[in-house]
Amino acid sequence: MTMTFKSAIDAVENVSINVGSKAAPAGGATAAVSDLLHNNLGFWVGVVIGVLGWATSAFFQWRRDRREELLLDRQLDKLKTKPGDLT
Repeated sequence: MTMTFKSAIDAVENVSINVGSKAAPAGGATAAVSDLLHNNLGFWVGVVIGVLGWATSAFFQWRRDRREELLLDRQLDKLKTKPGDLT
């Protein structure tokens, strides 16, 4: 099975969005548990993991949304007809 460049980019974006969306809650949970255990290093590691997870997910979702918007605009441009073309 041959993977095209576009499908490879889609796969990377899908994985990045999924990893980011799971890292954010995991980081938050790590921060909460570490705070309860009075472990300052664990708390800050959890906060950093949560923020990085959220940022990764948001960035790749923004890229996907932008790409899909461009694709939709191109498809709509193809569907547009000139006023005199309809008979």
